Amino acid sequence: MAEPPGLEAIRRALAEDRAREDVTTALLGPTAERPTTGTFIAESRCVLAGLPVVTAVFQELEPAARVEACAAEGAWVEAGTVLARARARAATLLAGERVALNFLQRLTGIATATRRAVEAVAGTGALITDTRKTTPGLRELEKYAVRVGGGVNHRTSLADAVLFKDNHWVMLGAMPLAEALAANEAKINAELIAAQGKPVDTGGYYLPDQAKTSAAMRPTNSPKSLASRKLR
Repeated sequence: MAEPPGLEAIRRALAEDRAREDVTTALLGPTAERPTTGTFIAESRCVLAGLPVVTAVFQELEPAARVEACAAEGAWVEAGTVLARARARAATLLAGERVALNFLQRLTGIATATRRAVEAVAGTGALITDTRKTTPGLRELEKYAVRVGGGVNHRTSLADAVLFKDNHWVMLGAMPLAEALAANEAKINAELIAAQGKPVDTGGYYLPDQAKTSAAMRPTNSPKSLASRKLR
């Protein structure tokens, strides 16, 4: 059986809530041991995300617990829709309900916001992606919710891909160049467009002249000129 997303985060949340030490439920006596069913109902229109997490929460407390999905993960659901039914000992449902709801509400919120953005750009070819600006400890789950909402995950960690940002350029002393290039973007684009489709003299096919070839390959001298001024 595949491990649910964010299992470590689920276990941390249960430990944080001390779900196995519920002093209130302990006062219920034999009633706490009764098989009981809990129902999850949507309070507003949303994109459902997090049912595998709800299942994992209750099964961490009681392996025999069962969660029946009544709506599809990733589907739009209306207010009042029954999302799922959990079947377990009363003590299990009472001890795990807040953790389960916290995850379900947060992931559904992320999936809903993502889906709205995805639908807003439908037909344009644009993709909705995420960042690393996630809640500490919840990145795996929050990026899962983005996917459920129809978005695309970007970097999951710093080890995934190279991505130079402003602070990297500052460290390299190249920020003035980056700003100058941005300020001259229209001029550089115009020079590149003007050079398209024009024949060039490279000094020969088999033995091209290096200077002529270099000039042909660089139809705009603006970036080089800016670099020579900004990186001195």
